[in-house]
Amino acid sequence: MLFLRSHLSPDHLKSQIFTVGAGLRTTATAAGAALAASASGLGGALTVGLIGVIWVLSAAWMTAFPRSAAGS
Repeated sequence: MLFLRSHLSPDHLKSQIFTVGAGLRTTATAAGAALAASASGLGGALTVGLIGVIWVLSAAWMTAFPRSAAGS
């Protein structure tokens, strides 16, 4: 997806395409968590909530990551 975005998208639309792609991945994660929860018997709300906690923790971790180490 990143390759297609960087090579086929016009420069003025790249950020919009990235945002839509991130939304689709988040939706797919939530749907997958709900399906896995219903199959395992844990309950959809608990599993989707745990996936949300993972997303929040990963965002907090990324803000703590130094930009100079990422090559920026």
